Amino acid sequence: MKTTMQELIEGFNILIKYSDKGDVCAEHDVIYASSEIEENTMSMEDVAKMDELGWHWDEDADSWAKFV
Repeated sequence: MKTTMQELIEGFNILIKYSDKGDVCAEHDVIYASSEIEENTMSMEDVAKMDELGWHWDEDADSWAKFV
């Protein structure tokens, strides 16, 4: 799966609005970010934009995730 730097940056910019102390890690072609910012704490518009950018809330990792 291919992703763009812009999709990553825009997703990080949305997440940083909710916490500037978010964690980031990567495993097996997936970037995980901001485990403290759950989907239900964000505006509906931001959740929709994250989805549009290819980010999703990963319940197993309790984190936002983006395949790369």
